[in-house]
Amino acid sequence: MLQNACERALQVAIKVMIDISERILALEKVPPQNTEAENIEQLMQLNIIRPFTEYKDMVRFRNFIVHRY
Repeated sequence: MLQNACERALQVAIKVMIDISERILALEKVPPQNTEAENIEQLMQLNIIRPFTEYKDMVRFRNFIVHRY
């Protein structure tokens, strides 16, 4: 149960990060990219967030948690 709670908390936190990244891109009038990880990469290219490769790994981890059965 503790593992499930931790996974859920991480999933929600990362989803918030994804939603914020999409909102920032919209405010900057930048079209969304093909994937959530690419949206994060776009923010790094625009110097809105610091380059940190772990951001994309976090998005991939969230997708793994959400889509595993």
